[in-house]
Amino acid sequence: MNNVTNSTHLTVKALRERQNLTQQDVAEILRCSVKSVSSWDNARQLPKIDNAAKLARLYKVSLPELFEAFNIDVTGIPENQPTE
Repeated sequence: MNNVTNSTHLTVKALRERQNLTQQDVAEILRCSVKSVSSWDNARQLPKIDNAAKLARLYKVSLPELFEAFNIDVTGIPENQPTE
């Protein structure tokens, strides 16, 4: 999986901390490993899409906001448009 930039980890970690959650808390809620949560916090890897959706809900942000926290550029992608 592609690495994301080092400046991103603070944003992703901040989303978790804003909800007063530990890495262990997130791992238990998402039923994944603490190692996975740590990798997301430290921008070593991106979550799978199902975990991304769960993280967005848990962190109380939209998926585009979560993607931006991982430094994924979603500008220029029209919202609510059917794909072909």
